[in-house]
Amino acid sequence: MNVILTTLSILIITFIVWLTNKATAFKICPVCAGVSGTWVLLTAGSLLGIVGKNEFSLLTALLMGGTVVGIAYQSEKSWHWANSNPLLWKILFILPGIILTYILLLNMGWKALILEIALLAVALYLIFIRPTTLINKELNASKDLQRIEELKKKLKNCC
Repeated sequence: MNVILTTLSILIITFIVWLTNKATAFKICPVCAGVSGTWVLLTAGSLLGIVGKNEFSLLTALLMGGTVVGIAYQSEKSWHWANSNPLLWKILFILPGIILTYILLLNMGWKALILEIALLAVALYLIFIRPTTLINKELNASKDLQRIEELKKKLKNCC
């Protein structure tokens, strides 16, 4: 039953974010939001006594780990260095991320939840809101146009 409720939560949040994306300038990965939003809700529900901590702790841990991997994957698409060094980036991000997740789970409480939400907000900003991809694309497009113009000049002077 816990898996069914967790899956429904992921689907509902995913659908809401998917709809919201249609009305916003920036696009958030709906599945990422569904997974992250669900473990935040499970953690808050556990702290409030709405859901049993023991009943949902494994699901919460799995979803938090999925968020770490999802952030690594999404940021790889947004940051040039991560895109150029994907294996190293994933090792440098995922391993500390899993350790941090473990520490936060061991110390589950309101302070940990606030820290988790703050970290998610930073990731949201850096990956989805901050237009790093657009800036990189514009810089690359500008460089490409310059290169094309240089090649045209060389072709004219060729013969």
